[in-house]
Amino acid sequence: MRKFQLLLLNTIQKEFRSKTLLLVSIFTVVIIFLTNSLLSYLSGEILSQIGAEGAAQGSTQALVFIINKFTSLLAIVFGVNCIKSDIENNVAPLMLSFPVSRMEYILSRVLGSWIIVTIYYFVSVIIAQILLSSSVGSLIGGPHLLGAMFFTALSNLVVILVASFMGLHMPKIMAFIMTSLFSVLVTASNGYFKSKDWSTMTEEMNVFKGVGLGIHAIFPRIGNIDDIGRSILLKVEDMAFNIPMELGHYLVTLILFFSFFYLIFSRREI
Repeated sequence: MRKFQLLLLNTIQKEFRSKTLLLVSIFTVVIIFLTNSLLSYLSGEILSQIGAEGAAQGSTQALVFIINKFTSLLAIVFGVNCIKSDIENNVAPLMLSFPVSRMEYILSRVLGSWIIVTIYYFVSVIIAQILLSSSVGSLIGGPHLLGAMFFTALSNLVVILVASFMGLHMPKIMAFIMTSLFSVLVTASNGYFKSKDWSTMTEEMNVFKGVGLGIHAIFPRIGNIDDIGRSILLKVEDMAFNIPMELGHYLVTLILFFSFFYLIFSRREI
C-alpha cells in the first residue's frame, strides 16, 4: 500500500506541472468571470423580468456545461499522457524495475490523473457558484450540486482509462481523436437505447443498430451517467433512469475494461 501511495503522489505531482492544466485553468477562470460580469450587467431591467433565480440557474447550467467540456478535454489529454509519457521518456521501465506490480503502476497513473481532473472540476464549479451567488445576492447550489459533480467524476474516470489505453497503442493525436470518437459513440448509443426496454431493443435490428446495442451493453454508459448528473443539477424529480442499475452496470463494465487493459499491458514489453 505504501508503494501505491508513493506512485499515486508521484502521478499527482507530475500532472500538476502540466502546461495544459495551467492553460485550461486560466481560460476557465476567465470564462467564469466573464459570465459573472454578464450576469451582473443584466441585474437591471432584464433580470427583473426573468427573476434573479431563473437567471442564476440558467447561468449555472451554461457554466457547468462549459466546465464539463473543458474537464473532458483535460481527462483525454491526461489519460493519453499518463502512461505514454513514461514510456516515451523511458521512465516506465525504471519504475517497473522496482518492486512495483504493473497493476499498482496502472492504477496509480490512472487514479492520479483522475484526482487532478476531479480537483480541477470541483474548484471550477465552486468558483462559479461563489461568483454567481454574489451576483444575485443569495446562495446558489447545494447538495444536489455535489451529486451532479459525483456522476461527472465517474464519467471522467472512464474517459481517462480509455484514453490511457489508446495512448499505449497509437500516437498521441490519434489517441486523442479515437478517445473523443469513443465518447461520442458511447454517448450516442446510450441516448438512443436509454428509453427502450430489452424487449424493444432488438426490434428492426440491422448492422448499425447491432453495433450501437453492443456498445451500449459492453462499455460503461457514460452518456447515462452524464444525464443522471445533469438531471440532479436541474433537480429533475422524475428521472428516466434506474440509478442503482446504472451504477451497477458502470461498476461491472469498468472492472471488465480495466481487467482487459491490465491483461494487454501485462504482456507488453516495456
